[in-house]
Amino acid sequence: KEADLIADVLSKMRNTANNLDDDFVELKNETNFRIDLIQRAKELIGTPYCWGGENDKCTDCSGFVLQVFKSIGVNLPRTAAQQYNYGTEIEDDDLQPGDLVFFIRKNRIGHVGIYLGNNKFIHASSSKGVVISDLNDRYYRTTYVGARRIFGSV
Repeated sequence: KEADLIADVLSKMRNTANNLDDDFVELKNETNFRIDLIQRAKELIGTPYCWGGENDKCTDCSGFVLQVFKSIGVNLPRTAAQQYNYGTEIEDDDLQPGDLVFFIRKNRIGHVGIYLGNNKFIHASSSKGVVISDLNDRYYRTTYVGARRIFGSV
């Protein structure tokens, strides 16, 4: 199911990129970066969680985001709180695949994931490792605090 969701997202993104003419080269390049980002994130599904981890053996949430973005040449700060202060704040109705979504834990920014589309996001869950979750799930809906766009702001 998770693989099907990501395959669908990637297919739509590829169609978008392929249908852009040469006047939209910047948007085409950004879409291709997002495709690479989502593909790398997909490769990490099932990676176990460990606090402070940032590799394919084990990772925490911000380490997961850090390594996925690093794989496409974008360097981000290490913690979820630092990542929240990076990039451009975006409205929820403007979320695009590859945007970062943030959540409160213990009264501070304490969790981050990568938006996939259709209210789904991929992240390193402390109980399940790297998984896809739904922003509409009660826990995430009640702890969600906002999103940031990295592309176009680095």
